[in-house]
Amino acid sequence: MAFKAKHGHYDVPEESYPSLHYWVREKREEFRDAAARGESNPEEKDQFRRLSEIGFRWKVEPPPKNFATMLQHLGVYKAEHGKCNVPHDYEKNPALAAWCITQRKQLQILVQGNVPLDEEKLNQYRRLIEIGFWWHEVKRQCAHFEMRFQELLAFKLQHGHCHISKDRDSPLGRWGYYTRRKKRDITAGLKETKPEMEIQFARLEEVGFKWDNTAVKERFDERFYELVVFKAKYGHCLVPKQYKKHPYLRRWCYNQIQKRKKVCKGHFTNSEDEEQYHRLVQLGLLKDL
Repeated sequence: MAFKAKHGHYDVPEESYPSLHYWVREKREEFRDAAARGESNPEEKDQFRRLSEIGFRWKVEPPPKNFATMLQHLGVYKAEHGKCNVPHDYEKNPALAAWCITQRKQLQILVQGNVPLDEEKLNQYRRLIEIGFWWHEVKRQCAHFEMRFQELLAFKLQHGHCHISKDRDSPLGRWGYYTRRKKRDITAGLKETKPEMEIQFARLEEVGFKWDNTAVKERFDERFYELVVFKAKYGHCLVPKQYKKHPYLRRWCYNQIQKRKKVCKGHFTNSEDEEQYHRLVQLGLLKDL
């Protein structure tokens, strides 16, 4: 009764009221079992009657699970509140709150386990990021970190790793460079750390962010070897879209081609970049400039 007086309904969310949620679910199951048997004992009858009198619903329609529908609900919430951080106890639309929690949990599993995504799921997460959905609730002073962290997650969803280069011409690359430098200065005792910084560093490590940028070269060598094996088997470098053995290899090849298109003839960022270019030309992925 106290819950109904405060919220106006009896659809108790599990996240905010776990004990009451399970009790409500238990009563609905008892009612369903009694209906299936065609009878109920006197005690059950009295309980069912009292619950029915106060407007308790015995059958609850499942919340909508369609992604497009829930994204539309999220857009309505953003239009009303100016943000997409739906609280877990959002009374107006508890289904939306539960859906947002599920999206955060699913992405956390994906980014920590480096699980390949199909194109449909990848597009869904891109749309969530575009609308301004944040994967972690943060304080206002940490908003800049969170914004770049979302971009890093989007990068990982697209490329399969978090090894962003130290390209200072891109916002994400520049952020990665200064984040690594901040971590290095703190480790060396040149700067004082703060509790929120330690949390941020831990979150970066959880999703696979490397503090030593040599991981970028190691990633290139790893993908290059996969392409060498692919060519030895099939006689070409045209990796199909659904290549299950190495799901990210096609995307890596596409990114290499796009990256080299931006390089003017005879001009490279560094000697390592030039070396990688010639290796790709020799293998047959690229044509010489």
